[in-house]
Amino acid sequence: MVEPHKNKGTWHRVREWLKRGDSKESEFRYEKKFLIPLQELHAFEIRLSRMACSPIHLPRWINNLYCDTPEYEHLNENIEGLSERKKLRLRWYGDKHGTLKVTAEFKIKLDDTNTKNSVKLGKIKFPQEMDLNTLFQICMLQWGNNSSNAIPPANYTPTLLNRYYRSYYLNSAENIRITVDTPIYYENAVTGIRAEQSEYAIVELKCPANQIITSDLLPYQLSKSSKYIEGLQLTDPQYERSSI
Repeated sequence: MVEPHKNKGTWHRVREWLKRGDSKESEFRYEKKFLIPLQELHAFEIRLSRMACSPIHLPRWINNLYCDTPEYEHLNENIEGLSERKKLRLRWYGDKHGTLKVTAEFKIKLDDTNTKNSVKLGKIKFPQEMDLNTLFQICMLQWGNNSSNAIPPANYTPTLLNRYYRSYYLNSAENIRITVDTPIYYENAVTGIRAEQSEYAIVELKCPANQIITSDLLPYQLSKSSKYIEGLQLTDPQYERSSI
């Protein structure tokens, strides 16, 4: 099977951005994702306890403003299942509105591993009356002003905000991190439509690329679910579930 064509121009911009000195690169790691129905979540948490998985961080809200090109290149790469793909998001923790500590992140997938490169943008005010497009413009301006080397990528617009409550666990061997996300809220930056995903929790297992996640750790079927795709399906009629 011939791999779908990739936009080399965008990948060149991403690679050049990653080389710049202000960005912070994470190590590559494996990530496995599962969808667990909410009615089974309590039993899942009991299973984690019996497996000596311990909480390692207080639960907290995570906010992501996804950004894409006008042609939705990142979305199409995800839909086509390219082995080499990326997405750009602006992330902050805690309240949705207020004085935010925003980090710009390119999350990159290479085959079965993932990594991310990030630039801290500092404090940015996001009052309730401000829309997502204005927030994006302020973030891009501050990115350019605060970063001496890491120039913000051009030709991006905000597409989707998602917000979820995440719990964190670590297995007994201390080599696999487990996160549980629920509930999950979406707000489309283009249509203004909002939605909530409340049928299941998204559970992810994460470990360094030199480790192995055993298949018997969780008795659930692996999922390739994407919050970005799901959010657009729920908030934009152009991307309803039957069209992807």
